[in-house]
Amino acid sequence: MPRLSPKLARALCAFLWPIAIVEFINRAWFLSQNLASTDDFTTVWSAVDRFMSGVPVYSENYVATDPHYLYSPGATLLLSPMMAFGSIDTGRLIFAFIQAAAIVLAIVVVLRWLGVAASSPIIPGVVVIAFLTEPVTNTIDFTNVNGSLLLALVLYLVLLDRRQNLLAGLIIGLAIAIKPVFLPLLFLPFMRKQFSTIAVGIAVVVAANLAAWPLMVQPEDYLAITIPYLGIVRDYANASLPGQLVWLGAHPTLILLWQLFFAVFVMIALVLLLRWLDRDEKFWLATTSGLLLTGAFFLSSLGQQYYSLMLLPMVLTILRPLIGVKDDDGNPAPTVMLSWPAGLATVLLFFYASWVIAPRHILSEWFTIAIACFGWGLLILVIAGAAVRMTIMDVRSGRSFASGYRWIQTWKPRATATQE
Repeated sequence: MPRLSPKLARALCAFLWPIAIVEFINRAWFLSQNLASTDDFTTVWSAVDRFMSGVPVYSENYVATDPHYLYSPGATLLLSPMMAFGSIDTGRLIFAFIQAAAIVLAIVVVLRWLGVAASSPIIPGVVVIAFLTEPVTNTIDFTNVNGSLLLALVLYLVLLDRRQNLLAGLIIGLAIAIKPVFLPLLFLPFMRKQFSTIAVGIAVVVAANLAAWPLMVQPEDYLAITIPYLGIVRDYANASLPGQLVWLGAHPTLILLWQLFFAVFVMIALVLLLRWLDRDEKFWLATTSGLLLTGAFFLSSLGQQYYSLMLLPMVLTILRPLIGVKDDDGNPAPTVMLSWPAGLATVLLFFYASWVIAPRHILSEWFTIAIACFGWGLLILVIAGAAVRMTIMDVRSGRSFASGYRWIQTWKPRATATQE
């Protein structure tokens, strides 16, 4: 990618930032006020209001197709400050602005972390593109907490990279307390031997729930009602692999086999990516986190397309070789995103469009939900394929396969000297 002159870079920034600001205002102010078919905010607000009013929180009809409150007592406590916003309408507007601002801040932070200059037009350009995508649009439209969770994910990766273990543990603990889907990300500090991060993260989750338990009326309903519901694969508005297969009427054994099939590719990619654990920490952290989250979205009981917002750090690694970032060997920084299948998976997950051809056209309505399932499945295969290709090229360049895992030796206990 040719380097822009400072004058041209400033001109592009001057052109792009107004576009980003207009998009921000439209999404946060106007879109959030025109209630979508899915209204996550009212569900959360009502549950937190029940919590603050001393009324049982988990008292919904889980047979209905309305959005359900699925957060733990600890998450409910963490979300309770939103009641300070006043009325639900004011709260919705403020919450939407918070989520939109968190997304912008997350994009800026992750791009700076990946090596993009603060004055680069890439930053407003990515913000402009991001606010046109389905994950960003529907996160703000539905007014849910995913914008803040994206920021938490980005801060977690940056803090891990800088080995600020306690702060990283605090951030990931808060994220897990709100959405347990982040739990697999403890694999990152485990492999880097940042065990204090894991300890703090788990402690935050436990402390939040212990603090909330005596403050909530009938908190045991979460264990008796909500957790069993979370284990059920619902057959509507569910983009996960099990959700799609249940909708198609597949036998449970067939569903399990397909889950195992894709889980194998997740494991292959996970193992091969470890070769870059100590050679390019940013690439490994961003890509492995994206792989773990993609696997969680795709293989779990429930997946929604806007969950793909959390894959932005991995997707944006495509910029590193384009802006001239090099690895330790002087080669262009690695990324798993530079291929046409990766581009196809990305557009399936991020493109914001309706695929409905005619009212109640069952195939097009199905595809509107299933498109994310295809995207996540393809992305898992893309990451695994890229990891295999990178490993083969790495070995051909003269680095033995075993040498890529020499760091494993540091896990082995030191041999004790024998006395003669």
